[in-house]
Amino acid sequence: MKKLFSSSLITILSVIFCALPASGQSLEDNAEVREFLDDMFGQLDMSKVPTGLLRDYAFELVDFDRYDGKVLTDSNYVEKTTFEYLLRSIRSSAVGEKPFRPVNSILDDMHNVNDGSIAVGI
Repeated sequence: MKKLFSSSLITILSVIFCALPASGQSLEDNAEVREFLDDMFGQLDMSKVPTGLLRDYAFELVDFDRYDGKVLTDSNYVEKTTFEYLLRSIRSSAVGEKPFRPVNSILDDMHNVNDGSIAVGI
């Protein structure tokens, strides 16, 4: 049953994402998709989510299973775009207060380091 629900959810979200018009609005701030997910998870008591992050509530722009923190391999190495998608996916999974500031400001700060150092997001 859970497998069927997961595959149905993925199919529904894929259709929604493909149908969305391109705009300057970031995906995790898309009101229509968020409203759809709010309705879907409306019966859950979000205060019972211990971490404040719910994977099924996220706009999963990357495969989280590849990034489990156990080992660094060629398959889980990230470039700037994937790093951005990871941040956006994690931020969109928040069921309450966002866990960190907007992704664009994080990326801008990383890009604007002028002291010769390299900013690394953790």
